[in-house]
Amino acid sequence: ESSSFDPIEEFSAKELLKRLAVSGIVDANLGGNPTYLRCTLNSVEKQHTLYVLMSNTDPYLTANEALALHRTAEVVCGAKYFATILSSNKIVFVFTARAKQARKKLKEFIKQNEPELDYDIKIIENRYPLDHIDILTHRFKPKKNIFVEQSDKSKVFMEDAITCHNFYNAVKNNEPINYRVITFGGNNIVRKGNYIVKNGTSFEHVLEVVGVKDGVNKIAILDGGIMRGAAEYTADVSCCMETLGIT
Repeated sequence: ESSSFDPIEEFSAKELLKRLAVSGIVDANLGGNPTYLRCTLNSVEKQHTLYVLMSNTDPYLTANEALALHRTAEVVCGAKYFATILSSNKIVFVFTARAKQARKKLKEFIKQNEPELDYDIKIIENRYPLDHIDILTHRFKPKKNIFVEQSDKSKVFMEDAITCHNFYNAVKNNEPINYRVITFGGNNIVRKGNYIVKNGTSFEHVLEVVGVKDGVNKIAILDGGIMRGAAEYTADVSCCMETLGIT
């Protein structure tokens, strides 16, 4: 069975925040907390700058960059919804230096389809852990009172391409979010790449789909990338909204 929301008639900050609250979208990089909670806290002060992380620096996690390249319209539209909630006048898209193709695709899309969008592009180094939202937030927010300023008073709001893509689907397709884009990588994966995986799907099933190389008697399974991933003792565990990748 499937369910859907009623279409949004007024794309106001209030209605979009309501949709975000019921959508089921969570912050995988921030302990799996509901994304709408951060929006509620940050809306105490208006005129935030929205930063959207479009790359990953973990060597095996590439979902953000893949969405930036192949689902550009959805990511940009979802970012605009977040900007509406936060009354953000500008959207800053953050890429790693290696993501040249994705940056080019974004520029071309905005030029052709969103010429009035006020945006900027910032490039970060290809080194870990610069893609972590907490680190980027401190990197980009004003240096004044950086150690005493409360998070809910900050003028910086950070999201990633995956969350923007999910928000787009929640608003445009009126769907609760029961899936996540997950990166499958590592030396023993046959079909490496990024896959849309429903919440609750077992690791064992997805490994059968992507394939494990023949002749491998013993493998280590990480829930996540090689830098922050947690070792799993069995494949009989499930993907969830916090699963960034399987290595």
